[in-house]
Amino acid sequence: MTNDAMVRKNFELLEEFHRYGLEHEEVFDQIPKDAQLIILPENDPELLAANEQIVEKCKREKRSYAVFRMKVPERSVPMLVETA
Repeated sequence: MTNDAMVRKNFELLEEFHRYGLEHEEVFDQIPKDAQLIILPENDPELLAANEQIVEKCKREKRSYAVFRMKVPERSVPMLVETA
């Protein structure tokens, strides 16, 4: 996976996480102040492995972090049905 692809997929996860958090604000309370948010995608093994490496790096560097598991959202593609 290229670095650009990893960044794009993590942004998509973060967007979905924020969307969930707007409806369930208590999820934000679980994240320590100044912590790095790391999302482990259940349905993307390659991104999961990359993000697990970030968790390990945070542990080695004794940095604050919060890890959540979630599925990568399926992208909805609009399909033109009719025009006039």
